[in-house]
Amino acid sequence: MAVSALILPDTDAEPGKLTTASGQFEDLGGRITGTGGSLHAEIRKGATTFSDLIADPIRDLAEKNKSSWQKAVQGSTWGAAVTAAWSENVTEFRTRRQEILDRWTAAAAADFGVTMDVTQPGMAEAKAAERFNAEVDEKGAAVKGELMREFQRVWNKLEEDAGERTTELKAGPTKATLATLVDTGALGWAGFNLWGAKSPTPLDGAAGKALADKINAALKRGEAPSAADMANFNALLAHAAYLQKNGGTLSAGERAFLSSLFSGLDRKDMNKNFSNLITPGWLDAIKDKAAADGLRAALGNGLLALSDERLGGGYDQLPEGVREILDAEQREGMNKGDWGLGLSGLAGLLAATGGKYAAVKLQGGAEFSALTTIRITQNLTDINIARDEKLALGALEAAFRNPRGAGDILTGKYDDITGYGKDTNEWMMRELWGRKWPDDGKTVAGLIDWIPGALDSKDPGLSELAAKSAFEVYTTTTNVEKTRWDESAFQWMTDGFGRVGSDPAAPLASRNPFVTGAIGDLIGHDLDDVFGDAKDGVETRLDGGKISLDWETRERLFEIAMADKGTADRLGKAIYADIIKEAGGIENWSPGEGQGFGSKNGTLANLLDAGLARLQADTGDGLNDATDAAKAAKDEQRVVRWANMGAAVLKEAVLAIPGVDKAGDMTKLGTKVFFELAKTAPGSAHTEGWWNLRETGTGISGEKAVPGFASLNGQVYRSVLEGSGAGYGDIEKHFNALDERLRGDLRMDDLIQRDGTLREWSEIDPERRRAASAIYYDTMTDRERAVVDQYLETFRGERDEGNK
Repeated sequence: MAVSALILPDTDAEPGKLTTASGQFEDLGGRITGTGGSLHAEIRKGATTFSDLIADPIRDLAEKNKSSWQKAVQGSTWGAAVTAAWSENVTEFRTRRQEILDRWTAAAAADFGVTMDVTQPGMAEAKAAERFNAEVDEKGAAVKGELMREFQRVWNKLEEDAGERTTELKAGPTKATLATLVDTGALGWAGFNLWGAKSPTPLDGAAGKALADKINAALKRGEAPSAADMANFNALLAHAAYLQKNGGTLSAGERAFLSSLFSGLDRKDMNKNFSNLITPGWLDAIKDKAAADGLRAALGNGLLALSDERLGGGYDQLPEGVREILDAEQREGMNKGDWGLGLSGLAGLLAATGGKYAAVKLQGGAEFSALTTIRITQNLTDINIARDEKLALGALEAAFRNPRGAGDILTGKYDDITGYGKDTNEWMMRELWGRKWPDDGKTVAGLIDWIPGALDSKDPGLSELAAKSAFEVYTTTTNVEKTRWDESAFQWMTDGFGRVGSDPAAPLASRNPFVTGAIGDLIGHDLDDVFGDAKDGVETRLDGGKISLDWETRERLFEIAMADKGTADRLGKAIYADIIKEAGGIENWSPGEGQGFGSKNGTLANLLDAGLARLQADTGDGLNDATDAAKAAKDEQRVVRWANMGAAVLKEAVLAIPGVDKAGDMTKLGTKVFFELAKTAPGSAHTEGWWNLRETGTGISGEKAVPGFASLNGQVYRSVLEGSGAGYGDIEKHFNALDERLRGDLRMDDLIQRDGTLREWSEIDPERRRAASAIYYDTMTDRERAVVDQYLETFRGERDEGNK
């Protein structure tokens, strides 16, 4: 039996008709924009804007409704691109199918490699023919089976392509499909021009080399490259910014573009010691200074993109001239001044990425960011950076954009290259935070200000890095043991900044309050989990991302943070708002839960007291008045003000949280607890309750009623929403405006206001005062009173004694 013929199924799709259909889509786009047949060429030749694609006769009409016109062209172009891609898929299928058929035909013509050698000498002719044909059939069946299996893979690929093209037509462009069609050449620049930065760019190494040649030629003329020359590069940077925000990597072609661009610029014809790229003054010959700054920003952002591991780049992909200035503090054969000069040139590129001529503001890779931070810090005392603080700050700001770089420094990854080993963190803090910066430390706070947000990251790697970094910040800043310096880190943080006003040994807050604020924000994030831990004998340790701090460390941190008034107020507001909010669910607590909340809240209140006390003892004056009595009174006022602020925050911040449309009424029992809790504030033994504590003035005589009294009318409590999620950030964000609104409530209450001024306490109706003093507590049930008493007793105990 002869082997059967090889019959392979075919598709009804005709590449020629598909190409015609794609052209019809293109023609439709041309008719929409009024460009006729030129749209196909114009839209693919380089980065441009949609308006540039519209012909003059209809430009005014299109500009009035650009979005609709652009969507129409997007639809026609997308249809053309997908149809063209399907045409290529069909052509590829047909080619592969024909190759298989041709191989079958050739194999059959050669009897599948079978010869008469399979017969035996002397065998009868008929028998020999039978033996030969049987061998041919066997070999043919094997070849046929192999070719059929190969064709099945080709057919499966066609069906897969058909499904993808169908999905693309129905769903429209996505990040992935745009990347596919740009990579195959079906879209070219049409993807970016019509869909913007989410589409990749069809750039490659050759384009990068060409741009480098244009930049070098323009610089010889004392000019910047033209906007047209830079358009495609800027398009790539816009796409990189999109990817850093939304995830994804640059294409191999785009990375090759950046590598080739910087290779073409990485020459040493201006200074034998380092590359033109990092030579200060390299672009000074450009007469248009704005154009020069724009070029610096583009090149700086290009380096950041190429260095970013998340985009597929990395430190090892940077040009050699950049790496050699960062690989070591000082290269052999280069003196410190020259090394600093080269670093200044790199700083200029990075600083420009945060300037007004930068089209985007990219992040660098973790390694590049960390090494830049370290080398800039090592060079702060050198004239090349010190002479231009804006340059140093600009470079550091760029380096701190990627939190992983700072986190890797804080967690010891680079201890072996700084020269300070395990003391690297303290050295870094002293160098960056020890000088008086023109922005009050806002930039250098970037070493740590990323940590609170990263602790809540959904990226487990980043949240783990943040926990380790937080622990390093807590333990380094509070260390009382001397290391390489004459004073301990904690002494330096609290006393190391010379005389400021009446304080002979001022704290960090006096020089760089933003850094103190960043420490306070970190404390604020960890109030419940770390600082509110009321257990006895807690030791300082990091265990699987869980931070524990002993009592002394917590007190020291509060002393550091509360040296800045704004930071102290944020912590005070947050703690008292949290105390009030949690007590809102007290009617559902068991006695054990009441004790737990009381312990935590009392511990936090104690830390506020301890922070003020330590600060007062340390400064002798500082935030407090000159006499002991006045100091005590003012400290009392501060705590009461925080309580009132916390109440004000809770009243309105709940309403401002996204997703919360209406605050629920506070329960009856919760309200009872608040009236009693008010009496735990400092100085309550000398007053008749929270409502009689003041924000201004000293002593009981001449006391003015304050907004806290209005809150006793239920203006605050009835608006608190249990479980609203009002957090530290919400409190800080909304407080200033909200407190003024609370004051508005106060002005409406004529029982405690007269002629626009607050009444004296003695002038307020006695019945109102008596009601405020005893309200609700006497109406509680025995069970309710037991829960409240246990909570308040625990709260007062922790607040008064702490858990040292």
